[in-house]
Amino acid sequence: MKAAVLTHYDKRGKAVVHYKTPLVMGNKFSGVVEKAGRNAYRFKKEDRVYGRMPLKNIGAFAEYAAGLGLHLIPELTDLLSAMDNEQQQI
Repeated sequence: MKAAVLTHYDKRGKAVVHYKTPLVMGNKFSGVVEKAGRNAYRFKKEDRVYGRMPLKNIGAFAEYAAGLGLHLIPELTDLLSAMDNEQQQI
């Protein structure tokens, strides 16, 4: 994880899901892929990503998170760069 954020849900103090404590808080994050699993196809090591934790398994304030491939998108700067490269090839 490079960054995590508090949202209005955190500020209100009202949980959408009631979690068992103790737990690591945080839902949204950005970071760099440290290692991709054998079946990973969307991201590779060192890709910059933005994502959210699964609703039933929060913990974005942790140093690392695993198993989140379906909850990730390329970080905006990488996405814009990829789009520019695609436009140049047309």
